[in-house]
Amino acid sequence: MKLSSKIALLAGLSSVLSAGAALFVGRAVLVESLLASHFIAEKDMLNSVADRLSAAAESGRRGARAGAARFAADGKPKRPRQTPSAKKSGGYAELDVLPMWRDVKPHIRGKDIFAVDTDGRLVAHDDEARVAAASDFSGLEAVSEGALRRRRSDEALITLDEKARKSVAVWADGPADIVIFSLTPYEDVMRPLAKMTAKAGAWAALIAAIFAAAGIFFARRITTPLERLRAAAIEVSRGKLDFDGLEIPSADEEVASLAKDFAAMTEALKKLMGLRDDLVHMIVHDLKSPLSAIVSSIEFLNSDAQSAGNDKQLKFLRLARSSSKNLMRLIEDMLDVAKLEHGKLRPVLSDVSVKSLLETSMRDFEAQASAEKKILSLRCPDGLRAICDEALMRRVVSNLLSNAMKHTKTDTGAIEVEAKSDGISWTLTVSDNGMGVPEEYLSKIFDKFVQVEGRRFQIRSGAGLGLTFSKLAAEAHGGEISVASQEGKGSSFSVKLPFSAVQL
Repeated sequence: MKLSSKIALLAGLSSVLSAGAALFVGRAVLVESLLASHFIAEKDMLNSVADRLSAAAESGRRGARAGAARFAADGKPKRPRQTPSAKKSGGYAELDVLPMWRDVKPHIRGKDIFAVDTDGRLVAHDDEARVAAASDFSGLEAVSEGALRRRRSDEALITLDEKARKSVAVWADGPADIVIFSLTPYEDVMRPLAKMTAKAGAWAALIAAIFAAAGIFFARRITTPLERLRAAAIEVSRGKLDFDGLEIPSADEEVASLAKDFAAMTEALKKLMGLRDDLVHMIVHDLKSPLSAIVSSIEFLNSDAQSAGNDKQLKFLRLARSSSKNLMRLIEDMLDVAKLEHGKLRPVLSDVSVKSLLETSMRDFEAQASAEKKILSLRCPDGLRAICDEALMRRVVSNLLSNAMKHTKTDTGAIEVEAKSDGISWTLTVSDNGMGVPEEYLSKIFDKFVQVEGRRFQIRSGAGLGLTFSKLAAEAHGGEISVASQEGKGSSFSVKLPFSAVQL
C-alpha cells in the first residue's frame, strides 16, 4: 500500500473513531436526559391524576387509610375507606373508585396507568374486567420494588412489564393509600434517541468523508514529490542520469530541500560519471595501439615457432595469443559500448544469412566445447535471412555463447542456439543448462560492469561489458534483449530484432 493511501486511511479511521467516541458519549448523555424528561412528564401526569382522584372524593373522608379491596354486587370495585368515626367502632366506609377513575380517564388518554392497593391488587385501570378480576400485580418489580417500597424515588425504574417487555415505571401516591403508576415501553421512551442517532451517524459519516478527503489531499501533496524522488533515484541507480523530473516543486520546506539536494547530488554524479568515461576511453584508446602491436608480434613468433617445430614455444605463444585476443576484445567492447551509448556507432545493414552468421560465430567455440565435453547445438531454418549489421550481430552471438560457456559445468553442459522468424521480426535465443541467474540480478544484468557473484554461484568473470554491449547493439537495430532464468536450471537470452526477415 502506498504512503498516501496509508495516510488517507489513517485520517479516515481517526475521524471515524473520533465521531464514534463522541456518538457513544453523546448517546449515554441522551439516554439519561430522555429518562429524566420522561420521569418528569410522567410524574407530573400521575400527580395530576392523584389530585383529580382526591378532589373527586368527599372532603369528609380525608385522612382515612385504605383497607382490603371489595366489590359490590354488580361487580364494580369499591375502595374501602375507614373514616374517623368508623375507626372507633371498627366499621369501614366504602369508596367506589370506578366512578372517580372514569372522571379522570379523559385526561390520561393514550397512557397505560394502573392503580393498586397496598397489597398490589389492581383497583383501577382502563380495562374494567381486569379490575373486576382483582388482578394481582404484586409480582411486578414496578409494584413490589418500586411503587410499594420506593414511593419517594426521584428517578424512573427500568424494569419488565407483565408481558416481559423492557419498560420504564414511574409512580405517585394516590388518595386512601392507593398507588398510581405507569409502564411505558422502553423503546417508546428512546424513540427520539433512535432518530437523533441516525442523524448523528449521518453527520459522523459526512465528517469522516471530509476528513478522508482532506487526508487524501494532504497525503498526495506530501507523497507526490517523494514518489517522483523515488522514481528519480531508481533511474539514477540504473545509471540513467539524463532524465526529466529532478525539478520537484513542493510547498513543504523539508521536501523541497531534499529535492534540491538530490538534484545537486545527481549533477555531481553525472560529472563524475563523465570523468570516469573520459578516463576509461582515454586509457582504452591508448592501450589499443600497443596491444595491436603485441598481437601482431605474437602472431609472427607463432608462425616462426610452427616452422621450427618448437612445441614448447608454441604452447606459450598460443596462451599469449589467446590472452592478448581476450584483452583486445575487451578493449573493443569498451570502445564500442561508449560509441553506442553516444550514438556514434550505427549499424551497417546488409542482407545476411542468419544460419551462416550463427555457424561462423559458433565455430570459434567448438574446440572449447569439445575439450570441456559440452554439447553445442544449432536450430535455424536454412533459408532464413535478415537485414542487420553482420559484424555487430556476430559479436552479440559470441558474447552470449561466451557467457553460456563460462556458466555451464564441464561434462554436463548443454548450449543451444536457435533462430526463428514470425515474418515481421526474427529472434535469436541462446539457452543453457548452467547455474542460472539469481532473481535479484535479473533487472540489472544488462547494466554496465555488473557481474553476478557469490560463493554459491562461483561465476564471477569478465568485465561485465558483454551483455551491456549486446543490449546496446540490439537497441541500435531497433530491437531488444531479454533474459529468462531459474537458479540451478539455466538461462535463456533472447534478442528480438523488429525488422524484416525474408524466407527464401
